[in-house]
Amino acid sequence: MWKKLVVAAGALPIVGCNVFARPEDPAIVACEVSIKALIKSPSSYKREQALIDKNEVIVLFEAANSFGAPIRNTVLCRYDYEASPLAGRPGSYSIGGISFNGRYLTEQERLTTVPARLDAKVLSFPEGETALKRP
Repeated sequence: MWKKLVVAAGALPIVGCNVFARPEDPAIVACEVSIKALIKSPSSYKREQALIDKNEVIVLFEAANSFGAPIRNTVLCRYDYEASPLAGRPGSYSIGGISFNGRYLTEQERLTTVPARLDAKVLSFPEGETALKRP
């Protein structure tokens, strides 16, 4: 299903997505931090569009490749929800999977590539601070 979405990404906005998500939404920020940790030239990162669909964030961006040429990319960050052990407390979201240009990173790639360069505080955030919805 997501391959179709990635192919159709040029035709945004996508029906059913929260196109009006705040750019500073923690889910978008965490996804962008992950993206910058994965690309060759993080300083060349330029977001074109970001949107939230239930428990996923889709980011279209441009960044330089190894030769310095700007390349358009699509990343999908899927978030897992964890309920709070305390009754009445909000749960939290954390990144559960990343798809870079239609290819999901394996668990090993994700764990060895991303966390080594990330601030752990940005990877998990309370339910009430984001436009993400439980799946």
